Amino acid sequence: MGGLVVQEDLSRSRQHRSFGLPTKLLTCSIGFLGYGIPINGLKNESLLDVVEGQPNFDMIKSICIEDSRPSRYLNDLASRFSLCKERLSVHYFYEANPSSDLVHRCPSPSPATRG
Repeated sequence: MGGLVVQEDLSRSRQHRSFGLPTKLLTCSIGFLGYGIPINGLKNESLLDVVEGQPNFDMIKSICIEDSRPSRYLNDLASRFSLCKERLSVHYFYEANPSSDLVHRCPSPSPATRG
């Protein structure tokens, strides 16, 4: 989700430029690499269950998929961030296949270390 924060900050920096305000973040940036950013929405109902009643619930809900589509916030961010791409080289990447290697490398917790 940190990538969404960076996209928001770069978008705001561009917006401030059009108002004649300082825009150091955008003018000092040449590119953006995003790994695993939920730009098309987060589909994770169990996460919503975990954060329900917490201060960050509305923020998490704003990046979740609504009716099988990205949320209004994500659509708005994509629209604003696309205007930054005239200045930045932007690349997204993510893992498309589950890594069975990770399962085999991570040792199971011993009975002595379990909660």
